[in-house]
Amino acid sequence: MAAAAALTLSGCLPRLWEAAVARDPSAYRLTALLAGALALLARTRRAADEPDIHDRQVDYLVGLPLLVLAAGVLSVPPARYHGPFWLAHADLLALPLLAAGAIAVVFGTRALWRQRLTLTAWLGVLVPLTAPAARNAADVLAAPALALARLAGTGLGGWHAVASPPGDAVLRAGSGGEIAYGAALRGVAGVLAAAAIVIVFAATATSGRGALRRAVPAAAVCAAAIVGRILLASLVGAAAGPGGANAVLGWVGDLVTLGVIAIAGTAIGLRQVGVGTAGGRAPAAGRRVRRRPPVPRARLALAVLALVCAGLAVLDITGNRAAARSDAAQSDATRSGVVRSDAVRSGAAR
Repeated sequence: MAAAAALTLSGCLPRLWEAAVARDPSAYRLTALLAGALALLARTRRAADEPDIHDRQVDYLVGLPLLVLAAGVLSVPPARYHGPFWLAHADLLALPLLAAGAIAVVFGTRALWRQRLTLTAWLGVLVPLTAPAARNAADVLAAPALALARLAGTGLGGWHAVASPPGDAVLRAGSGGEIAYGAALRGVAGVLAAAAIVIVFAATATSGRGALRRAVPAAAVCAAAIVGRILLASLVGAAAGPGGANAVLGWVGDLVTLGVIAIAGTAIGLRQVGVGTAGGRAPAAGRRVRRRPPVPRARLALAVLALVCAGLAVLDITGNRAAARSDAAQSDATRSGVVRSDAVRSGAAR
């Protein structure tokens, strides 16, 4: 399943990585992909209210339309909204549909029933947002953290704020340079990424109370990681100057922070689901547990899935490459226009 998802997303991953390095608000989608994949692993245990379906025909009747729907997402809307579709990363909507269809045909309808809430939440956090909408949402969520950053910078480092634009806090450390905190809250470990993690992780529960019990620790872990990074950057900046603080707040720091969140979240998740037990009970000593495959004849389903993923990968790679070329051409045209305007102004001044 992981290989199939990687193959299908091979077209959009380079553009998401560029957004992560550039600290663009859209980089949260890369974290949402990782959070959704990990959340699916957290809902593998059988539930008591599962439908009693043991028919492979039903599995295919449920799963194949979902695979067709995933293919439709990558073929029908791009024909009408070619550029905006790919630039908004709307192709990511095909991934939860692909995962749902793959789970149904490979593991059965009962497994899909377990993952219904997780897949719905995953689809929800991947709904495309326009660049202004993503930026505004990030600015609103980042406001408390930026207030803390200004307080930490002025208190620990003795710096003074020189600019406080929406979604950022720029502090000057004497004559050593400036420290910008805002970019650290817009990358793969930013506030939108934290919100996606909390939503997807809460959806792995089977009840409202269970969702709250999972959302609160996930939110606490994300908040602790973001606040801890701000304080660490302020301390490093006070000791080593703005260069050290900006290194902590850089995109490499984003990856380190995301790794800390992933490790802490995984530990909490494993503790809550009780890995290694079934409902908290261990098998009796000396008793052999007979294991059966979850569904029979899964090789045919894997072959079908491989063909579907290969077709989706072709569509995704072609569309994203065309969007990348269009974006690059538009950027070049914009830069050329700016250069010509400057030249005209210079000639008029002479």
